[in-house]
Amino acid sequence: MRKRNIVATSTLVAGLTFVVGAVGACSGSSGAAGPAGEQGATGATGKTGAAGATGATGAPGATGEQGAAGSPGATGPQGEAGAPSSGVDSGAAVAPNAVYMLSNDATQNEIIEYARGSDGTLTPFGSFPTGGAGTGAGLAEQGALTFDPATNHFYAVNAGDDSISMLQLETDGSISLLSKIASGGATPNSITFAGATVYVLNSGSATAPANIAGFRADPAGLVAIAGSTQPLSGAGALGGSEILFVADGSVLAVTERLANNIDSYVVTAGVAGPPTVFAEPGPVETTPGSEPFGFSLTAGGQIIVSEAWSGSPGLSSTSTFSVAASGALTEISTGVTSGQAGSCWTTVIGKYAYETNTASATLSQFTIAADGTATLTTANAGAAGAPGTGPTDVSGTADGKYIYVHTGQGSLSIFAVSATDGTLTKIPDFVGTPVHAAGLVAR
Repeated sequence: MRKRNIVATSTLVAGLTFVVGAVGACSGSSGAAGPAGEQGATGATGKTGAAGATGATGAPGATGEQGAAGSPGATGPQGEAGAPSSGVDSGAAVAPNAVYMLSNDATQNEIIEYARGSDGTLTPFGSFPTGGAGTGAGLAEQGALTFDPATNHFYAVNAGDDSISMLQLETDGSISLLSKIASGGATPNSITFAGATVYVLNSGSATAPANIAGFRADPAGLVAIAGSTQPLSGAGALGGSEILFVADGSVLAVTERLANNIDSYVVTAGVAGPPTVFAEPGPVETTPGSEPFGFSLTAGGQIIVSEAWSGSPGLSSTSTFSVAASGALTEISTGVTSGQAGSCWTTVIGKYAYETNTASATLSQFTIAADGTATLTTANAGAAGAPGTGPTDVSGTADGKYIYVHTGQGSLSIFAVSATDGTLTKIPDFVGTPVHAAGLVAR
């Protein structure tokens, strides 16, 4: 069991809505015939006869013409507001599944896309410029390229010209550049997002110390967040490997492999505060420090961190931490060893975590309990590359079916993941990727 020290440099805070009556007659009695007399006077008018019987019902009348339309009714009350939009591009579901990486080319950095078949195999699809330049060399990072499925945005680092880019995944699978902006430091090598807030890790140079810097992803493009730049904690402030939003997007975590530190920054209204520092073990006798490198979020919200130990034989290990809203890290599992060498990159699928061992050219499988406790499942769960040219990045698909591993031989090793126990089955490698590619996203 290794001892850990926590050094706190500051306290941080992270839809609707359709008779005629008969006439009577009168006459007098008759006498003998006499001479013609004068005409008698007109008799009195007789009484009106009784009313006649009611006549028969007449035939139905003709149908009347249709009346004019009534006037419109009054407007009803306004309905409740609908649920907020998810922001997902309606074409996201039909964009082809694919695997993406940055070419990291020193002249023109590009996102290189490989269409992914239902059996996990890959086919070249296209290359799409980021508008920036790479370095043409390894970046010693995890997270140089990341993807937001809620907006279909890619965020990419351009380490060769100190810039970052935001790009859009289109419905046909193509990728278009939306924005490029200075990274706020030197040699950006890892990038992360939480909603519309984007942060980049600048790993620094001989003349510029490493730092982190924040941006807002507006419809018009990336905009720097005033007051968001913060330094790393380590001596010389070089050697940062990964930045990632944790604690539901309220805290940023950064691994410093050369300083053996993990820094955390509470983010308030998009602005990161100063770092709180967790000190990993320093040198042990003649061995190097633990060298925290890549890390990923577990299903329970903890982080699992690979520890490279400078590639020393048999020293690959992993540790897990909980991260509080204050930025404080609490170690859960300490230095769980695999007997491999050069543990650097991590990916999580369900309750299993997979770490690459670059010097051993293998993957190790760990089981992560709900409380973040890590146990070694299989030390050598699969081979990727060859010793000395082993894994340089790893990514699992969102559906949990496949894992892709980039190797220093210019290939992608492909593994099918068992839905039962997470074991890996090797699929033939895809050969022909740039040797110095950086970042890896599988979707």
